[in-house]
Amino acid sequence: MVCIEAGANGTQDLDDPSWEGVFDRNLRDSGAVMVGAGTPTGRVAEWFTNYGSRMDVHAWGSEIVTTGYGDLYRGGSLQTEYTSDFGGTSGASPMVTGAALCLQGISRQVYGTHLPPPLLRRLLNETAVPHLDPVKEIGPRPDLGAAVERLLEGL
Repeated sequence: MVCIEAGANGTQDLDDPSWEGVFDRNLRDSGAVMVGAGTPTGRVAEWFTNYGSRMDVHAWGSEIVTTGYGDLYRGGSLQTEYTSDFGGTSGASPMVTGAALCLQGISRQVYGTHLPPPLLRRLLNETAVPHLDPVKEIGPRPDLGAAVERLLEGL
């Protein structure tokens, strides 16, 4: 089982001493992939995202098109409404989940088994595109093509 965890929208530095090491992977590691929120085009932290060395990767945290709300399209029933204004780490983490599921499917097909959580987390992180924020560490942005290539090379 793999947990892709939204890193939260509290503008908190998870490396701050006030957290008393709760997010220090050297002290405890749940195995989860923790996701921060970055801007869609700049690969810098959204103003609201939590950040710190515990963030494994990031994805878009704003301008996400999804169902609901109806500000982008409202032409029928509730089930057909769309918005282009969804966001937060709750919007970023499903993007990472999609990439993780693709990698798990390829691993099962090619190798006959799934990737264990630490290996999947490392694969997503090490093959990703670096973030560009000089202040807030949110992890790199996953590059599914690069991750698949590394997976097929045998890691």
